[in-house]
Amino acid sequence: KLASQVENQGNIAEAQKLYERAYLNPSNQTADDKINVDAHNAQCYAGIARTACRMGDLGRGFQIAKELKDPQLIIDIAGVCESMKQWGEAAKLYQQGGLIEKAVSIYIQIGMFKEAAPLIEKITSPNILQMVAKAKEAEKSYREAERAYERANDWENIIRINLEFLDNPERAKTVFRDKCQLPQAALMIANYCETKGAKKEAI
Repeated sequence: KLASQVENQGNIAEAQKLYERAYLNPSNQTADDKINVDAHNAQCYAGIARTACRMGDLGRGFQIAKELKDPQLIIDIAGVCESMKQWGEAAKLYQQGGLIEKAVSIYIQIGMFKEAAPLIEKITSPNILQMVAKAKEAEKSYREAERAYERANDWENIIRINLEFLDNPERAKTVFRDKCQLPQAALMIANYCETKGAKKEAI
């Protein structure tokens, strides 16, 4: 408890020493049978990991985090890494702690698309799916971008991508008729028809 208080006050080095002193050797019987040694030591390890990260010893912090089983403790360490702008480490820890959408969001922002790819099917947040779609669009992977926009229910961008990049006006018209009868969507299709010389259809 003292270590946690000292950590919150910003005395990181002293907090780490206290967490290390608080650690209980499981082979020694504790005098207080009420203490759950495993849970107690997990809290100590998490404190050591957080303070190690804050002092720049990311290797030690990250190694301890990988050994922890408690998702919330792992997420706490991820938050420290994120505050230190250690984005890659933060994303990996968020993933380990089960915050998949948070992990994917960071992976995409820092361009780690390979790490994000296997997790995308688990994403349901429209905002993150739109980020995925924009990243795929930037890579010129227009079919994958279209799929991500579709999962985000972003019909206007599906219309745009089919007109601008996939040269598939029929798909754009179907989406317009069935999903997205907005003036701006109609205007996109009209402009496309006009550029193709189909003036009657444009009107």
